[in-house]
Amino acid sequence: MTEQIKVSLCIPTNGIVKWVRPVLDSIYASRCRESEYEVIVTDNGNDPEFQSMMEQYAARYQNLIYKKTDAVQFLNQIEAFKLARGNMIKFINHRYALKEGALQYLIDFSEKYTDKCPGIYFLNQAEKRKETQAVYENFDAYVGALSHWSSWSAGTTIWKKDLEELDFTQTFNKMFPHTDVIFSARKKDMYIIDNTALLTDLEPNASQKGKYDLFDTFAVEYVKIIERLYKDGDITLETFEKVKKENLDLVMSFYVSFVMIKRPCSYDLSNFSDSIVVYYKKGAAFWSAVRYIVKECFKAAGRILHIIK
Repeated sequence: MTEQIKVSLCIPTNGIVKWVRPVLDSIYASRCRESEYEVIVTDNGNDPEFQSMMEQYAARYQNLIYKKTDAVQFLNQIEAFKLARGNMIKFINHRYALKEGALQYLIDFSEKYTDKCPGIYFLNQAEKRKETQAVYENFDAYVGALSHWSSWSAGTTIWKKDLEELDFTQTFNKMFPHTDVIFSARKKDMYIIDNTALLTDLEPNASQKGKYDLFDTFAVEYVKIIERLYKDGDITLETFEKVKKENLDLVMSFYVSFVMIKRPCSYDLSNFSDSIVVYYKKGAAFWSAVRYIVKECFKAAGRILHIIK
């Protein structure tokens, strides 16, 4: 069966039954040939109910691998990748169910690009873009176009041949191991950002998305990764500054949403003042917040006008 596996779907989780069950059901509802794909679930949680559920799924489906792991937090992703045998390896967030036709799309994509094995990120319409699929000729252009979305784990994809070249003894970034994976292949002559809608978020609010330090993670740790690409000579200063600036807009959207408006979230929000000044000026952060507030006001006004009409 190993030679026939075209896609590995890797689902690292801390064991949340209400999320993972519908994700698995969405995969097997596809009716794709089970010999063409595999499902890997690595579990670093401690829920006996979840473990029992997974053992039942593993008994039902021969192409499902379930493994308990002690990997800490996001490093669980690496444990899932290690087990993957498919030609193309796709990270599946444990809160994201596959849309109808998504699995076949991934299988077809793997077949189409199996010879070229381009760098690939599936954006899933997380951002409105003109093209459903954009091709880039070098790593620098790819990083610039991907921008801060490289911090988002849901689009992470790697080819088996590239995975085999990864040094698993290295220290992966504990908050962004998936970003390390995304940026592991830097010398390709083709990179693709695919914006096809493949996944549905089962829990779109942020009330159960982790208790980590939000601002240190995105305003410091993530920027360090992009800075390292620049210092290593893999991206230009222009690209570094572009991604850094667009990431500031993301960080300040978090600040407005969770600190100012106080939308529910599970994050640690206590470290904004110390984190934001590591790579950014306070004035730039202020104006970024203003732009976000204005943009949201225009969106709200548009929705109101639509209702009135």
